[in-house]
Amino acid sequence: MSKIAIITEVYPRLSETFIRKQAYKIGGFVFAYKIAQEILNKQDKQLPKIVDLSDNIPTLYKKIYWWSKVILWKVFKYPGYHWIPNSKSTLKKRLQEMDIHVVLAQFGTTGINVMNVCKELSIPLVVHFHGKDASQLLQNKYYSHEIKQLLKIAVEIIVVNQNMRQIFLDFGFPKEKIHFIPCGVEVPLSCPYKQNSPHSPFRFLAIGRLVEKKAPLNTIKAFELCAKKHPNVSLTFVGDGELLEEVESYVSKSDYKNKIFLKGPLPHIQVQKELLKADAFVQHSIVASNGDAEGWPLTVGEAGAYGLPVISTKHMGITSQVVEGVTGFLVEEGDVKEMGKKMIEIASFKPEKYNTFSKMAYKHIKEHGNNSIQISKLQDVLNKHITKK
Repeated sequence: MSKIAIITEVYPRLSETFIRKQAYKIGGFVFAYKIAQEILNKQDKQLPKIVDLSDNIPTLYKKIYWWSKVILWKVFKYPGYHWIPNSKSTLKKRLQEMDIHVVLAQFGTTGINVMNVCKELSIPLVVHFHGKDASQLLQNKYYSHEIKQLLKIAVEIIVVNQNMRQIFLDFGFPKEKIHFIPCGVEVPLSCPYKQNSPHSPFRFLAIGRLVEKKAPLNTIKAFELCAKKHPNVSLTFVGDGELLEEVESYVSKSDYKNKIFLKGPLPHIQVQKELLKADAFVQHSIVASNGDAEGWPLTVGEAGAYGLPVISTKHMGITSQVVEGVTGFLVEEGDVKEMGKKMIEIASFKPEKYNTFSKMAYKHIKEHGNNSIQISKLQDVLNKHITKK
């Protein structure tokens, strides 16, 4: 039986399929503060076990605890990611019953919630940071203080870009215990690039939540510059979010609204179909005003795995996903004009050059973003802490 517990806040989340893949390939148990029963599927049932840490907690208690967190945030700006104490008691009990040897906490917030239980039980704790938990949240003094406490307890940490590595080095965490292991993506057995030439019209694709750090309007404005020069182009945008109304309003007034298609959120199988229909991927990621930043964006990695040249920004983990002038282009954050120029350039590629970029995009992600390889690296880190009895 597996001796590894992978712990997260909510399971499953459609944006966090990497947890299921990790658990399935490592053979670990999934512990979750909350189980999203409505989206559990057959793949989840193949896992060794899913442990619900919120079982048997009265609904009234949950509501009171939730409102207390809201008040603490409103009055003292105290983060609301802390779990109900009963869940921590359940966690302690289940870790003991199941003889867990090592815990992998997904996200820094989860690490904070489980650190004292792991310390009390002398179970090694490995923490996997992904994005917001190593950027925006660090601006909160309470979270930053708790991260310092977490780093005293964690035996290893996993980061998904080199910026994160430097952050934790600055915290004083030993460099030999910081591991750069992006989650990675599923890579097709062969590159699905266009054998002769890209489509006509040339199809740009963007996938992601419509939030500030994705800067969707920057992507659309860059596309407009491209469409002005290149009439035979289109942009498909998949996703929704807090900026949806603003994006819809802008597109409705655009001179190129007939070339911009807002698809809303789509299930992953439909996303894969959009990737197969596209010719290039675009994403104008920025550091948001609240400090939120990307980790290693899975959609950018998946685009490369599907042989799509990528035009994006010099932002966090994206710099390791895109090789400038080889698999795509990177521009400075906020430089809409330059992004438009690169979109014009890539839409003007001759078939030979396009196919070279496509094959190199596939090759780069296959070698540096293949989730099977990344999970093997992660498993090596965890296996060091599984004791023999």
